[in-house]
Amino acid sequence: MDDEPTGGVTTARSVEVGSSYVGFFEVDDDIDYIAVELVAGVTYQFDLEGSATSSGTLQDPLLLGIFNGSNSLVSAASGSIDDGGVGLNSRIIFTPTVSGTYFVSARSFANNPGEGTDVGRYTLFVDTVEDSTRPDSNTSVIDSTGNPLIDGLTATFGYNDTSFGSASDGITQLSFSFAQASSVFPSSFNFDRADDDEPTDLIDLTDTAVAASSGAAAILRAGVEAISSFANVVFTEVDDDANGFGVIRLSRSTAIEGVAAGVARLPGDSTNSSDIFISEASSSASFRNFVVLHELGHALGLRHADESDIFPAEFVGLEFSVLASTNIRSTFFAGTTAVDFHPTTFGYLDILAFRAIFGENDTANTEDNTYVFDLNERYFETIFDLGGTDTIQIIGSGQSLTIDLSADAEALNGRFIDVGTTVNYFGSGSFIGSRTETVFISPETVIENILLSDGDDTAIANDAENLLDGGDGNDTLRALAGNDRLFGRDGNDVLRGGTGADFISGGLGNDTASGGAGDDQIFAGPGDLGDDILVGGAGNDLIGGGAGNDLIIGGGLRATINGLEDISSTLSDGGSDILFGGSGDDVLITGSFDDTNGNGSFDAGEADQSSADANIAYAGSGNDQVFGAAGADELGGGTGDDTIDAGAGNDTIYGGRNDDADAGTNDSISGGDGDDLIFASGGADSIDGGAGNDVIFGGSQDDTINGGAGNDEIFNSAGDDLVSGGSGDDTLRGNAGNDILTGDSGNDLFFFRAGDGNDHVTDFSVTDDTLELSLTTTDFTDAASVQAAASNAIIDSQSGVLIDTGGGDTVFLVGLTVNDLAAATLIL
Repeated sequence: MDDEPTGGVTTARSVEVGSSYVGFFEVDDDIDYIAVELVAGVTYQFDLEGSATSSGTLQDPLLLGIFNGSNSLVSAASGSIDDGGVGLNSRIIFTPTVSGTYFVSARSFANNPGEGTDVGRYTLFVDTVEDSTRPDSNTSVIDSTGNPLIDGLTATFGYNDTSFGSASDGITQLSFSFAQASSVFPSSFNFDRADDDEPTDLIDLTDTAVAASSGAAAILRAGVEAISSFANVVFTEVDDDANGFGVIRLSRSTAIEGVAAGVARLPGDSTNSSDIFISEASSSASFRNFVVLHELGHALGLRHADESDIFPAEFVGLEFSVLASTNIRSTFFAGTTAVDFHPTTFGYLDILAFRAIFGENDTANTEDNTYVFDLNERYFETIFDLGGTDTIQIIGSGQSLTIDLSADAEALNGRFIDVGTTVNYFGSGSFIGSRTETVFISPETVIENILLSDGDDTAIANDAENLLDGGDGNDTLRALAGNDRLFGRDGNDVLRGGTGADFISGGLGNDTASGGAGDDQIFAGPGDLGDDILVGGAGNDLIGGGAGNDLIIGGGLRATINGLEDISSTLSDGGSDILFGGSGDDVLITGSFDDTNGNGSFDAGEADQSSADANIAYAGSGNDQVFGAAGADELGGGTGDDTIDAGAGNDTIYGGRNDDADAGTNDSISGGDGDDLIFASGGADSIDGGAGNDVIFGGSQDDTINGGAGNDEIFNSAGDDLVSGGSGDDTLRGNAGNDILTGDSGNDLFFFRAGDGNDHVTDFSVTDDTLELSLTTTDFTDAASVQAAASNAIIDSQSGVLIDTGGGDTVFLVGLTVNDLAAATLIL
């Protein structure tokens, strides 16, 4: 008996916005009215649902319209909103102009008048359009994008919330379910087993439908979850039984075994739209995964790419789309009919097509994601990630990989990478070829970090700020643009910086590293004992060697060494660099290395010192070679037996510290051109100031000092030193120790003080040179007082005049006599 046979605005039934009302139609033609309070200017969505969404038992609900308090119809149902929800569910979108009480009129569609079958339970859902989560199943024409890679994959109709016009919330709501033994199919699903259009070959798959395996169900759940991550569609799982089912239904059918792996209806094809049947006859897990995703694509509006007249043939293959063809086809191997491992995700072009149908979800995987690949597993997939700092991590051992993150124009500016999987391709039963680059990184995806395992791997960055970690093994790491970080770890690695300000650490092993352009930091790495080659390249670089015998180059490289070749456009564009040798017998070149003989190692004369930049280089411990360039360099020898060649420029040179002459830790220092400031170490050093007005300080041992060309000042300190001023007007000092001083050409000044020891001057000229004795122990007043303290003598088979300066100190002027002192220029 109808509880409200006529219905009307006097109803006692009501529903609140944001909630639902459950009612019953007890007899045919029953009409219910439900009151609701609405606010003017707000757009509301009314969904009358039955069995299609498990919201009741009613097969075909119908919203007759919305009435105001005067019983006037203000929003009527029409063909566009009858069946506007899932299946035969009804929907109305309504925006009142006046706030107040409204009445929703509901009934069952009269499919079988007078038979008493249009009865059952229903649910009325009321919410704002923005907040409604009720599933949509309105099919609409899929708009063309103008991109044949997308339009060639999309069918005519699809599910798209834009079919509701301006009231759409932009999010499509779809339900899915898994058919069970108790499920009901509203109509037949006819399948042509022979594909010959003969009626006798048609079978109804609903007759043999059984529940799909839990594995197949898990694949479909993962598939719809993936689609929701990159497209504006939300999927809700519902029960599949006599009371209702989802828009998308997955079943297993034994009738198609041996004929097809799966079949599905496209949206809008029939009352069976988006029903999926699979055979599950294959024992291959990856093939089952491929089939479920393939048929799910059909159920949501994708067609086969090779059935389109506009889809580019060169991209027809399962590498770019799991919907590429009815059969297995490959982009890379013509004639492919089978593979031994199938894609486990939708392909890149499938993703673009889904985003075109449902709208783009720009929050797709925008968190910091780590994509882990185990070398003991297999992978054939696509990564689509729109944000965050993302990482590719390789675990396991035993394989060497190449992972290149840079854009590949032939792969739509994405990139296929190798994560340790090999996929074999077959045609007509014969092996065709294999591919190891089985993971596609979409062009929208930016992977920042690569963490490799123990193989001899190659990793190439993109233009982001990357971290490349080679792990163990002899790795090759290469940065591009961006301020990148490269870690070689254990093994003999090759590390190349790019155009940014990179940080590079070689780690253990004999590593070769270059900074490239940019202000880079390059280090051998903690605990490194290897013999490393570290090249700064262009930019102002900071480079530190380790405990091995390292070759450290601040500037460029004209050579091919361990994978590095011709770094920097010219040999003189190195920048102002800071170099530290560390322990070991190192070669430090602040300029560039020109391997003129091509043997791949440094030899004498191969340091290009033409760069005019000012550099800093300290050798550290070990017997090092340090080469400055043409700028104003600061160079230090460290504690070993070092050789320093400053090159041109006004340089400051330190021989080192804590040297012990008895241990043979003696430095060789060459100032080169320029006005240099040179400090010898504590060893018995050899110093050549070179051209320029140099200031040279000897060390505490027996040094050999040559001022070279220019007006030099030489402080030879303690020890029995051998000092030559070279050409120019030089100042030579005796200082402590028994020194031998030679002024060479020019007007030289020889300066002696108390405590300077017994010194020799080999070439004093009374006409050109000056002798200063103002600070000696004896207080000389004039030439006569000097002559009085002098005597002619023969020392070491050389005749000359010996001047006693007091306190046990003497000055021996070779080749002169006491009488010659009267004509000498003296400072007393």
